[in-house]
Amino acid sequence: PPGSHDGDIGWDAKLPRTCETAVFKIHAAHAASAVGPQPESKVRVLNTHFDHEGIIARSESAALIMDSITKSWQDMPGCPQVLCGDFNSPKSSEAYSLLSGALKDAFRSVVAANICTAGATSTIHKWQGLSFSEEMGDGTVDLSGEHSKEDTCHIDWILWQNGRADLGSTELQPLKCRVVTDRMAN
Repeated sequence: PPGSHDGDIGWDAKLPRTCETAVFKIHAAHAASAVGPQPESKVRVLNTHFDHEGIIARSESAALIMDSITKSWQDMPGCPQVLCGDFNSPKSSEAYSLLSGALKDAFRSVVAANICTAGATSTIHKWQGLSFSEEMGDGTVDLSGEHSKEDTCHIDWILWQNGRADLGSTELQPLKCRVVTDRMAN
């Protein structure tokens, strides 16, 4: 929270949390053969892990991240931004509402045929795969609310927003999504 020291526990959180950011420069293969100067393409990626108990902490963390994204758009309006992480909040939460008001949801942007849930209705599975019963969450995240969409119980999200098209921004578009429940193939 503002005014706290790095590593402090904020609001009603059980543990201190972080958000990491990185700006990547994109080198296009076709740029070398293009005539004339090409605009520099960048993408900003943010990764976070929200508190597993603090409901206020999750909402306030979302507000801090949204503030960071808004400031970055002002400084780099042509730069797409990708936010991913374990938000410990279902998509019916205040945190999701705040972030998805300005960012697009990768899972909800992909054509249904390109989504693999492996039979999971939630992304809480404690690495037990489909044998974990996620109906009521894991004791710290409540999933008992309304489930109007297939992914309402996902607590791990990938959200993004493209930069301004009039500035020649690289356009991002998710093509496939997969819920990994136990392990990925090598």
